[in-house]
Amino acid sequence: MLFFLCLIFVTTGYTQKTGRVLNRQLPDDKIIAPQIRFTQTVTREMTTQIVRLKTTQGPNEGAPCNKIMDYKAEIQQGEGLDYPSLGLVTQAASTKSFGVIEGNNITPGWSLQSEFDGDQEFAMVTIKVWDNDDAICGGKDDVVDVAFATQQEYLRLWVELKSRRIYRVNIADDSQPLVPKYIVGNYVAMAGTNFSIRGNNSQDHAAEITVNINIETKIISGHYPTKSASLTLVLFDDTPFFNLVQNAQIAYGNCFEGYDKSVLLKRRYDGTRRPDRHLQNPSRATFFSELKALAEDGYYIDIFIFSHGFKDNISLLENQEEILAKHIIEELHENGGRFADGKFPIRLVYGVNCYGASLRGDWLKVGAKAVVGARRINFYPNQANKFISEWNKGNVNINTAYHWSNTTSSRTMMHLLIKAHATSASPCFRPKCNFGKTVLGTDSNDCAYRYFDCGWGLDYPKYQGDDGIDIMNHSSEMLFGGDNLMTKNKQYTW
Repeated sequence: MLFFLCLIFVTTGYTQKTGRVLNRQLPDDKIIAPQIRFTQTVTREMTTQIVRLKTTQGPNEGAPCNKIMDYKAEIQQGEGLDYPSLGLVTQAASTKSFGVIEGNNITPGWSLQSEFDGDQEFAMVTIKVWDNDDAICGGKDDVVDVAFATQQEYLRLWVELKSRRIYRVNIADDSQPLVPKYIVGNYVAMAGTNFSIRGNNSQDHAAEITVNINIETKIISGHYPTKSASLTLVLFDDTPFFNLVQNAQIAYGNCFEGYDKSVLLKRRYDGTRRPDRHLQNPSRATFFSELKALAEDGYYIDIFIFSHGFKDNISLLENQEEILAKHIIEELHENGGRFADGKFPIRLVYGVNCYGASLRGDWLKVGAKAVVGARRINFYPNQANKFISEWNKGNVNINTAYHWSNTTSSRTMMHLLIKAHATSASPCFRPKCNFGKTVLGTDSNDCAYRYFDCGWGLDYPKYQGDDGIDIMNHSSEMLFGGDNLMTKNKQYTW
């Protein structure tokens, strides 16, 4: 029944009005002293690259096989831990495989990049190289020796991330071949320079490998809030019946789940899950003052909007006012205080308001990291519950959450309501569909396009000739701005 979110604009003949701004202030006991924490975040990005592989002892497999290597390789790097009882240990490792390149003197440029916390002291690098064999030429891939000593064929290196020094890794105890104990060996090179190591030719496959391990220190200055907040705006100007239907359909409590603080702007709320702060004056002034108060208290904010909308406009019809694109820029970008100039700590904006996508650029400009909104009329606002439930899992990104919320059942419910509305509650709709046809399809009268133009203001030439379901799906599609792989567990710096 939530399709009436947008329907009221048509059936009541509503015209937009410019409402007055309600300059309301927080009560004195609610004024929050600034607690801004501007920090510097230091990370180190390490890139290991195989610059060159030059065969020193090649395959000896006889005819019809040639004596040319079919090189393939693997690079692994991760945090290095110096455990006295276990030797050198790698944890949080990432691995990347490469191949196959044929030749006895190749410059593959294979590389792996990892990011380490600024406090991490050591990294461990392991490089494995093979000669790829097919069924005729041996069948089993042969290890290509690129290590220093006779005990090893794989190349292992120990990197001091802060000093940028690189050392060889030796085996201190090989009494247990499957779990050898490694120790730091001799100095090899400084990070950022090419260095070469020649395999010891202990097998019939060996090569000289040239490696470059580069380390870049990145310092990110800015506001790094560690507390999460949600601000949920709910405001419709509908009959009591439609308000009842809408509020029964949307589980607003989902918007409070898992946040350090939750704020609800809604006239009446009787849900069992309660927000930390409930304001019964969901006006434009209250919306922006609450956002600023949360930012001043050190929160990053997810915004959920349940209201009507036009292009570049969130409609707060009960107060006869709107939140326009210019208000977002004026309040949060130009007059955002210490959070001006694109630094306002908004992480996510998700709204069921029609034309929500038209405000993507404005939200991103003030600092939002991701925005999700409908292309035009949103016929499927009932998908909000599933989207927010998936988002609350913490590890589901917004692209996937939308995909899982856009279900056949959610669309079918709204298709039936549209069909009913077109036959009984749309006096402007002329001409009717041909016998046996409905606005969910199309016919010689192009009745689907005529209905959505008349009843919903979708005067969009692209929809001429389309069936009604295609029009609804295209119009309602939620478009993304910013990081569409964002998850609820992800934090940002502004």
